Amino acid sequence: MALDSSRFAMTKETSVTSISISFSNRMNFSELELRNSIAELSEQVSSGGYFFVLTEFGKSFRPGPSIESIVVRELMNTPEARDDSWLFFGNGAIRGYSDVNKKLSSTWQWLILQKSGEKTLSRRKTSSKKVLKEVALPVSHFAFTRDVANNVWHLPEKSIIQNAINRFGALLSWPGDVMLHSQNGKLAKKVEIGKMDLTNDLIGVAQKKIYLWENKDTLF
Repeated sequence: MALDSSRFAMTKETSVTSISISFSNRMNFSELELRNSIAELSEQVSSGGYFFVLTEFGKSFRPGPSIESIVVRELMNTPEARDDSWLFFGNGAIRGYSDVNKKLSSTWQWLILQKSGEKTLSRRKTSSKKVLKEVALPVSHFAFTRDVANNVWHLPEKSIIQNAINRFGALLSWPGDVMLHSQNGKLAKKVEIGKMDLTNDLIGVAQKKIYLWENKDTLF
């Protein structure tokens, strides 16, 4: 399957701040196809906007291009030739869980690069109290402090992509900003970013693993 970059074309009247792309482990694109599409998409991100990448990993190893590596090289160039046109913002992982028994069902990686320009938080100085209240985050919610604020997220399988993109948007955009999303090379569509609702979100619970000496005595 070939990536059709023309699918991502947008009118000049649309001011795009950020673009998100996601690929399931069923995708079958060559490195050249990925590079061409990433290069064209990145030109449409506005100054200070973000490039979000979501990649699913299968339960077993399957040879193929590393999307994260391609994105970093395409936008930031090699370490020896880098400038400040694109900046690394962050990366992390998502663990998806089934609705029935809450068992681990998929694993994703996310990567965020930011195009040089005005920093997101700098707009606080020029925003009204009404806008600041509108974009306020639920930082006191236990799901925020124990999941959102970390770089490993735990999400219901059926809404991983939608939930992840909404988190990106709620954390890194302002009212009036535009987010487009393309999944597996399909037509990029505008995504409506809503307030962060953590009511039904999951929280990872650590489980202690017992380590033993050879004689079966507990190590720690």
